Amino acid sequence: MEKLHLHAGLYKELQSRLKKGDVMDRYSRLLGKFSRNKSEAKLAQQLNKSVKAPEANANGTSGYLIKEGKNAGKVLKHLKTDKNKL
Repeated sequence: MEKLHLHAGLYKELQSRLKKGDVMDRYSRLLGKFSRNKSEAKLAQQLNKSVKAPEANANGTSGYLIKEGKNAGKVLKHLKTDKNKL
């Protein structure tokens, strides 16, 4: 009889928590966190895809040609290989 009374008390406690939403909050919190992480990852992926790479090996150079600014026309990282090392 005593066990039945304890189970009934636990059952009532669980029912009251379910009505308040305490038990389900952990799921909504986890789902919300997952959703935010997923959307942030998607945004980061879109931003990475939209970045354009600088034009390398343009106009016969083996580096990046600066097009604007005070250093316009200069070639950065001009790669040369020594003929003796080939």
